Amino acid sequence: MDWEKSSPLYELDGCLVVPFDQGTNAVNVGALRRETLDRMANTGLMDVILDMSSLPILDRKTFQMIDEMARMIEAMGGGAVFTGIQPGVATIMVDMNVDTEAISAAYSIKESVLYFRTKQGRSESLPADEESFGGIGY
Repeated sequence: MDWEKSSPLYELDGCLVVPFDQGTNAVNVGALRRETLDRMANTGLMDVILDMSSLPILDRKTFQMIDEMARMIEAMGGGAVFTGIQPGVATIMVDMNVDTEAISAAYSIKESVLYFRTKQGRSESLPADEESFGGIGY
């Protein structure tokens, strides 16, 4: 499949990670949303980490699309965790009166993976060093 070669999405410890970057906008979120839902359907990866750590700020329309994406993931039987929300994005969320009680959020990708492990009843710990955890910052 094409997404296997060019997609920014990746798997980490049984979770699908969807990284958003500074170029994130309503147009490319639509494409990422389709790709995420297709990847879930094709791979069975149902735990999705929406990595917002590279987004210092976000416009309302784009955030609404990401929020809708989280609800679509849940409608497919999956789980979505917002990770790495920056102050500018948190401000937009509050300005939009987003019900923060209704979303799952974590500080880091590592915490998101631990959240899903706990939800699944898995208790094994994560590696302490970054390299054995996929070489990513967490």
